[in-house]
Amino acid sequence: MYHYIFAYECPMNGGITSHHTSEIAFVFHNLTEPQLRLATGDGPQGYVLQDKVSTAWLNFAKTRNPSQPGLEWKTFMPTDRQHSGRPPILTPLSERSALLNSGPAIAGT
Repeated sequence: MYHYIFAYECPMNGGITSHHTSEIAFVFHNLTEPQLRLATGDGPQGYVLQDKVSTAWLNFAKTRNPSQPGLEWKTFMPTDRQHSGRPPILTPLSERSALLNSGPAIAGT
C-alpha cells in the first residue's frame, strides 16, 4: 500500500489548502480546462506538478509502484507500527509547504 499528502495551495478561498479530490485534475492532465485553470492558478508550478503526479499514478497502474526518478515511495502497511517514514507530500515548493515537508516530495519548481 502507498499513501501521499496532496498539499497544493489552490488560490481559491485565500489559498489555504487543497480541497478534497483536487489532485484528480493533476492526475488526468486537466489543468488546461478553464474552470480548473481558475481553481489552480494557471501557473507553471501547477503544470510541472501535474506531470509528476500523473507519472506517479501511471507508474502505479503499470508496475504497482508509484516511484519515479527523484521520488522513491516506500510501501506502507497499516499494521506496521514501526513505519517511521512520512508519505510523500505532493506540492509545489513554497515557504509554507517546505515547513510541512520533512520527507520526499513531488514538487513543481
